[in-house]
Amino acid sequence: MPRPDLTIAIGTPNACNQCHEKESPQWADNYITKWYGEKRKPHFGTAFALAREADKNALDDIIQISKNGLYPAIVRATAVFLLANYRINESLDAVTWALNDDEPLVRYNAVRAFNSRDQQLLLKNLSPLLNDPIKSIRMEAGFKLSVLPAERIPTTKKKVLQKALEEYVDAMNYSADFSGSQHNLGIFYSNLQNDEQAAKHYYEAIKIDSLFFPAKANLSVTLNKLGRNDEAEVILRDLIKTHPEFYDSYYSLGLLLAEKKDYDGAVTYLQKASILMPERSRILYNLGLMLQFLKRNDEAGKALLSALKIEPENFDYLYALADHYIKINKAEEAKKYAERLKTNFPTSGVGEQILDYLEKTSK
Repeated sequence: MPRPDLTIAIGTPNACNQCHEKESPQWADNYITKWYGEKRKPHFGTAFALAREADKNALDDIIQISKNGLYPAIVRATAVFLLANYRINESLDAVTWALNDDEPLVRYNAVRAFNSRDQQLLLKNLSPLLNDPIKSIRMEAGFKLSVLPAERIPTTKKKVLQKALEEYVDAMNYSADFSGSQHNLGIFYSNLQNDEQAAKHYYEAIKIDSLFFPAKANLSVTLNKLGRNDEAEVILRDLIKTHPEFYDSYYSLGLLLAEKKDYDGAVTYLQKASILMPERSRILYNLGLMLQFLKRNDEAGKALLSALKIEPENFDYLYALADHYIKINKAEEAKKYAERLKTNFPTSGVGEQILDYLEKTSK
């Protein structure tokens, strides 16, 4: 049955309006309701639309879909891939479960979605897939494990990992006339800490497709690591010009300009980034520190307070505000944040040290 109601809800096409092009989805939905009644079966597309925005209300549905064998493999694989948008234990547990699925497409997307900073967890869960009968799964597992230092790889796994990495590089080189393959090689060599080689492949990706912004973003980071900040600045300014909707580039350029001691320029781009991404507290924190350095104290205080409002128990933000008020001789304000540091982070000792300092200097 056609679902114009889903067109209204999430923008997917429907069969009715493919013919009745001049009519609205609401018109089509009215007829579906007239003919078949108001009841509609739940559709995975609704959950997928929410999951693409990392809406937590969809998480339970996405996990259920990923595990429900009544759905086609492509639907379950999509659900598993979307779990990567949720960086919490429940989603990682579901992805881990999917690593052992009977369907190769589900396993492949589980490897792609398996994101953890815990190196032991990566090794434990992904190394068995280096022996998977499906080449694409072996390659993806090898790629994910390439972030691990060589000394972390058990002797029993080194040979099979090396084979998977060779398969990955061969596959990317085979399609090296595509920007995506060059970009993937750039990430691969970044994982291996070979930044010169990574930069080469990112440049190749941009040469193939001058509008391929992921390569530009990663290239700017790699060039910064190599100390080639003038090149990185050119790349970021070009990225902002060609893809102004990629807001992270404003933040990256602000940080880069601060590193290059162009402090006024840094403030300009950090301010832009804070407006474009108001939920990103770290941007406001860095902006506050930069304004403080420039002695623009009122603006600095506002930025730091805005950061703390988003994350009220962030150690760095509490410390920055205590330090800020000490520097502008507002001891009572500084004391307030020092006390919060002492309460929330008693083992650090920092809050108590600041309070001791304030007591001594008040005498």
